Amino acid sequence: SAASSDYPLRDVYKRQSDALVWLVPGMIRDKVAFLIKSLPKNQRLQFNPLQDSITQFLEYVTTPENFLQQFIQFAEQVKGVKLNYLDLLKYKFPVALCAHFRISERNKVIAASDDLEQLKLELAPRLSNIVVKHSAAGQIKNLAAYIPELTQLLTEVKLGDGGKLTGYHSLIVETDSSVTYGVVSELGKAQKSTFAGWNRLIKMQLKEQYKYYLSKKMSGFNQVSLVFREEYNSEQLNIAICDYVFRVAIANALGDELLYTAEEFAALVQTVRQNLSEIYLELTKVLAASSQLYSQVKTALNHHELAEVILLQLDDLIFPDFLGFVKWAFLQHYPRYLRALQIRLERYANNRERDERMDDEINLVYNKWYNYVDELEAKHKVVISKLYDFKYKIEELRISLFAQEIRTLYPVSVKRLLAELEDLYLENLA
Repeated sequence: SAASSDYPLRDVYKRQSDALVWLVPGMIRDKVAFLIKSLPKNQRLQFNPLQDSITQFLEYVTTPENFLQQFIQFAEQVKGVKLNYLDLLKYKFPVALCAHFRISERNKVIAASDDLEQLKLELAPRLSNIVVKHSAAGQIKNLAAYIPELTQLLTEVKLGDGGKLTGYHSLIVETDSSVTYGVVSELGKAQKSTFAGWNRLIKMQLKEQYKYYLSKKMSGFNQVSLVFREEYNSEQLNIAICDYVFRVAIANALGDELLYTAEEFAALVQTVRQNLSEIYLELTKVLAASSQLYSQVKTALNHHELAEVILLQLDDLIFPDFLGFVKWAFLQHYPRYLRALQIRLERYANNRERDERMDDEINLVYNKWYNYVDELEAKHKVVISKLYDFKYKIEELRISLFAQEIRTLYPVSVKRLLAELEDLYLENLA
């Protein structure tokens, strides 16, 4: 049976799951031995004598995090053996070497499972509630402007349980869209929550400008609304356009910075105010061009042999509330993507065989990307944005294969994208 490993709720989020899975008390040497014995014979022999190699490796390890990556480095640097991370992931520990995790609170087991990521996902709200409870006295609700306490954002704060429970000062956007200065349980969550909080606070300072853009419907709005009627009704589209303009202007001004003085915040608001008009104009141009091309492509699909294939691609680009999800870095290129689709449809009849070959190459990359994302989500991993955004590189690949005259933004090929995709997958696992 699997060995049990006990962790207090407050501690389980402080360590990478990879480290907790490996460092089961009394089992680390057996796990490393199993890993070595699972290698192909020509590689396995380089680790003889086995127990000496295990000792060497454990002395080589500098941190319990990223254990497999360190084993790969050890194998290459000390044993002269090159290993592949994805190959090592295929080796599944027998039940006797697996960990069974028990999570406790106040000396009482509150959850248990072999799947640590699922446990962390299920228990996150509970830990958050505990942190909120212990930090409630210091919360400042209904923020409408900058306050001095915001200089403490993202700093660690010790709470109850003799200071063993910790959290991080953060801005929190509540369900009613109000902003609270409070504490959240994890630094990553605090960073994400604080970014959303700054976004909301800046928007509050520009409420008159927001009303103005909401009342000022873009040129050609009725035609755009008609084309995207399956994704938005007229009112929803108008709000989505305004929200998008403000979101892009604020994101451009914020960058990666999350800490501001009162003076810096005031300058930030002014920068956003100055940039709204230019972003609004650019967005309206992109939406007008995209809606026209989208309509033309949909018309061209009538009775076309590629209809099913192209509709799937269109669904990846245009979907309900797509303005709420697609970054400006990619939305501004929608006219290029849609024009490439149009060119492909126009040329298909003259070279069906070539189109099928190119489509097979695209599917090789697309299916691998889709399966990687699906697998990571199934494992309850937080998928990094670079991996989600990779799908737009597949759009560039489509341009390079079907509409070369449009020109890609950067060099792309099936081989190049497959290699990059594997690197992103490994980065996400780490």
